[in-house]
Amino acid sequence: MKIALLEKTGRSADALALAKESSRAAWWDPETQHTLARLLLSNGRTDDALDLLRRAAWLDVWATEPLTFAAEIELSRGHPAAALDWLNRAIWRNPAPSGYLLLSETLRQLHRAPEADAALARAKELRTGGKALSGD
Repeated sequence: MKIALLEKTGRSADALALAKESSRAAWWDPETQHTLARLLLSNGRTDDALDLLRRAAWLDVWATEPLTFAAEIELSRGHPAAALDWLNRAIWRNPAPSGYLLLSETLRQLHRAPEADAALARAKELRTGGKALSGD
């Protein structure tokens, strides 16, 4: 809460320092690591943010948020192959429609249209509860 307040009031350096302190104190908490990663990213420290997201993903073996966030970072950096690695892990953990949508976008950037179409179809299938889609 205090970190968010510092951030909102334009005190990003203080927010980052507090997040680092919190991360050291709660090294086992994936949410704390995720918060610090977000702040590092906003301060231009992308590689450090990705390292923390890797740690957050390791701390909670079922969480997909750190993996998806890392994939989004890699996509924004123009690294779709790296994003694909993160996404494959996220989808293995939880095959959610949102993961398949991001996977579809990533595969398109890699010029793998048939696989992208299959990922999009899987997202639609999951959204409809596995029921066949019809044009009617």
